[in-house]
Amino acid sequence: MTTAPNSTPCPDLEKCNSYLRRAAVRNVTVQFLLDNLSKMGCTPPPGFMQCQTCDGAKSGGFGVIEESSDGKMGLRPELVICSNYMKSESHVNKVLVHELIHAIDLCRTKMDPFNNCAHHACTEIRSENLSGECSPMEEMKNLQLPTSQYSGHQQRCVKRRAILSLRANPACKGKEKEAVEEAFASCYADTFPFDRHPN
Repeated sequence: MTTAPNSTPCPDLEKCNSYLRRAAVRNVTVQFLLDNLSKMGCTPPPGFMQCQTCDGAKSGGFGVIEESSDGKMGLRPELVICSNYMKSESHVNKVLVHELIHAIDLCRTKMDPFNNCAHHACTEIRSENLSGECSPMEEMKNLQLPTSQYSGHQQRCVKRRAILSLRANPACKGKEKEAVEEAFASCYADTFPFDRHPN
């Protein structure tokens, strides 16, 4: 899950859905990630990305839900954008990229981010780093980047936001900072499926 920055929410579900539809056909990073999911054998099912009104201060989330189809139980991936915490189309795009990185990670590894703090820390580090949410402009908008601290801001932002995400996971209670520090070097350097850092 992504923690929503302090902002005035845009609670319009219809507007959020239009941003989502546009991102799927116009945003090259979102398209790239969706294409990679398919190439990896994890083609997103119909309705995979959706806008909802969410409880709690979060911008979105990625998970797997159990569902019954033709009398068989199965797992279906789901990416949710929280319309009541969206600020703009750009914000929707960044959250989409963040959550799609989680989908890529779950597809390429046998990770269990809900029960394993090291797995959760790694996917959060990658999502925070590759989504653009820690860009200098985003940090300034969120009042998190004093000009005196510009050097090294990306790493500090990624760590801060990853720790906040792990705090929402009961399995990581009290271990958030340690898990992020242990996973940081290797997961921060991992830009898959990009050849290099996209931002």
